[in-house]
Amino acid sequence: MQEISQLDNTEEVIKLLNSWEERGVRKEIEQGIVKGKEAVIIKMLAEGLSVELIAKVTEAEKDEIEKLREMN
Repeated sequence: MQEISQLDNTEEVIKLLNSWEERGVRKEIEQGIVKGKEAVIIKMLAEGLSVELIAKVTEAEKDEIEKLREMN
């Protein structure tokens, strides 16, 4: 009986570890999307596009675009 109990706990631990891994992967994907969007905004600023147009196209907040402009 103890072996069965340990097996149940092992399955629960594996499920927990898998869920943590999935959350980590999801977070990395979300961070990648944000970085990619920022890179596009920086390129658009370098091309001389207006903050208003960049906001419209990328759906970014104008203050976010301004911060990126100041950083680069």
